[in-house]
Amino acid sequence: MVLDIVMDAQVQSLGHEMEKAAAIHSCSDSKEIRDKTAELN
Repeated sequence: MVLDIVMDAQVQSLGHEMEKAAAIHSCSDSKEIRDKTAELN
């Protein structure tokens, strides 16, 4: 029972880390896109 709770907590924190990484990744992507657009203009 306790092991199940620990596993759930680990899965949830891993999912949170992945969401943060995805958010950071999309932010850097959009920054690169803005830089490229600025260069073109």
